[in-house]
Amino acid sequence: MPLPLILTTVAIIPAGETFTCTPTEVYEGDGPVWCTDGPRIRLAGIAACEMDGTCRSNQPCPAVAAQRSHGALVKLVGVPIGRRPESHVLV
Repeated sequence: MPLPLILTTVAIIPAGETFTCTPTEVYEGDGPVWCTDGPRIRLAGIAACEMDGTCRSNQPCPAVAAQRSHGALVKLVGVPIGRRPESHVLV
């Protein structure tokens, strides 16, 4: 079963701990944000549609378009400098 392997390879930073993140890529409006320093960040408590405009059945579905929330997160962490084929924006 691959799930335990995945869980052991993901760094989880405890609440209240400080870490460094130099953003390099943003995927969706709630993350993840890829960092050159190692961690990937997904924002908790942020409702954002999937990039295709759909919403997960167990999550709220905001009225804001996916591209708009994605663009807001990109601007928050940096300046867009390119795009990967899978929709990641390089910052």
